[in-house]
Amino acid sequence: MAVPEEIRNVSRPEHTVVCDSGHDGPDRYMVRQREPGTKINGKVIGHIYNGRFIPLENKRILPMDFPEIAVYGSAAVANSVSEDIFRDLTEIFELRQAVSIMAIAQVRAISPGVVDSEIQAKYKDSFLQIYYPYAQLSKNLIGDLLQSIGKHPSYCQEFYKRRLEKVLPESHIAIDGMLKTDNSKVNDFSAFSRKGRIKGSKDISLLYAFNIETMEPVCAEVFPGNRVDASSYKDFISDNHLTKGVILDDKGFPPSAISQDLKNSPELHFLTPVKRNIKEVSEYNLRDYTGTFYDADGDEIYYKKERKSARLYLYSFMSLKKHNNEMRGFGRHAVKKGLNSHEFQDKLQKAGTVIYESDLDLPPETVYLCYKERWVIELAFKRYKNLLDLDDTRVQDNYAVIGSEFINFISSLISCRILRKADQVGILKDLTFGSMMDRLGQAWRRTDDAREPIEGDSSWFVTQELDYELMIKLGVCKALLKQPPKKRGPKPKKTEPASTAKAKIQIDNSSHTNAHSAAKSTDHTGEKPASAKRKPGRPRIHPLSDPNVPKRPVGRPRIHPLPDPDAPKRPVGRPRIHPLPDPDAPKRPVGRPRIHPLPDPDAPKRPVGRPRIHPLPDANAPKRSVGRPRKNVAK
Repeated sequence: MAVPEEIRNVSRPEHTVVCDSGHDGPDRYMVRQREPGTKINGKVIGHIYNGRFIPLENKRILPMDFPEIAVYGSAAVANSVSEDIFRDLTEIFELRQAVSIMAIAQVRAISPGVVDSEIQAKYKDSFLQIYYPYAQLSKNLIGDLLQSIGKHPSYCQEFYKRRLEKVLPESHIAIDGMLKTDNSKVNDFSAFSRKGRIKGSKDISLLYAFNIETMEPVCAEVFPGNRVDASSYKDFISDNHLTKGVILDDKGFPPSAISQDLKNSPELHFLTPVKRNIKEVSEYNLRDYTGTFYDADGDEIYYKKERKSARLYLYSFMSLKKHNNEMRGFGRHAVKKGLNSHEFQDKLQKAGTVIYESDLDLPPETVYLCYKERWVIELAFKRYKNLLDLDDTRVQDNYAVIGSEFINFISSLISCRILRKADQVGILKDLTFGSMMDRLGQAWRRTDDAREPIEGDSSWFVTQELDYELMIKLGVCKALLKQPPKKRGPKPKKTEPASTAKAKIQIDNSSHTNAHSAAKSTDHTGEKPASAKRKPGRPRIHPLSDPNVPKRPVGRPRIHPLPDPDAPKRPVGRPRIHPLPDPDAPKRPVGRPRIHPLPDPDAPKRPVGRPRIHPLPDANAPKRSVGRPRKNVAK
């Protein structure tokens, strides 16, 4: 295509030619180099745009996939607790898949409620792209990855196995289940559960095993929502190869369901609550308590321990605080519905009681404490649904559900470790877990700085006030060494050793002796001896006082002299300003003095009334004729 003449006429370097690339855009007309005397085009050195030559050397292409600044705080804390997790993933999965799995789990842990279509953007906005570079996190690739994980659940079980290998025989493993909303029509896990009438939606069932000692989950598995926990219990134990530890479960997980696993695994034990109306209560008189103790909360606990068989023990407890609470609730109900004597007696015996069955011979205090710590798994489920916002599956296919829940398990594991780390350094005494993650998400830093982060260095991008103390406590930022403030006041005097002080005293004495002998020689011979050495120290400004002069009285000298003791004393009280009146002078009349003098009593009185303005007419004058006088008088 021919280049327009106005484009060719634009001023440009010599030995160049303008070429048309054929596509629309700012770089359509390229300026190429050409060797003198040839017609061979060389490299592009610039473009013609808006009637001006723009050289290529000034062109700086902005990379679209790697920002110069990113969120550091939350990503650094999540990465600091995930080293062994990523190592296990790389030993099980292919490296590219392991990087993607780890990146997705980290994003879900630090950005609650994120959907798959937003994971890539969150990944590129944080330092996760530095810790796990080149992760493939587009929406379609994430969907394919979840499908691949779900099609091979043995890989997930291998990962769980590595976590279970760290469980000790004396470790306490809490097992419980939770329901997640899933209204999908294409997977077999979605079904109406026992809460379907209340929720009005279908669910899937998740079973988790939680290590009480390490405060983190060890394995998980997905089951249909309409399947009861007792039937899922056996499959969960056998599929995950749980062979050691003490299982702390709920009433919905009966030991009879895993009796064969207990026989095959001698290091696997259980501690399970049973119903309060079982026949063993009356058979062994479990409510006839034989001992008592106080728990950590100061509650008084009554207990009884009985041996049921060769390998089974029953532990009965009654909490005084729980007994009072249940009876108060029963009383409020009885006020509205009426009191039945039979129900009252039954409630009075069962209120505040709990009975455990176990194959371990343990002290009752240990049994009660172990089961009380089982509440930790309920808090973990609460964080899973509320803090991580994972109460909905957000996927449809069977395989996708399994794969997504495997990654959610890793996210839950990371959040539990962050929570434990924050609790150990005392952060959670003043902040909640959510507030802490929000503050960490406000710490931005340059991605091209490979140095260890230091408080207040030049690579921090301050959008708001950074909480350096929070990051220092979590170990992702180094504290700046600050010199202690200088003490106020004069500098302390240098103390001299005793030997130096003695030497000075000897020098003073010798100088004094020399001066005295010199004075004597001057008096007798009349000649002045050689000048004696000056005493050490600053010379006196004022001479010594004469010892014969009487000493000044103690205290500050008086400003005013003492009064004359023979002088008459001043009368008591304040002196008078005005002198006393003359007692012989006539007294002033009572009342206010008159302003005007009294009138003369001999003067004639003024006529009554207002004086006349015009004088009275003359009584002897003729009277005026009646009527108006005539204007024209007849001549």
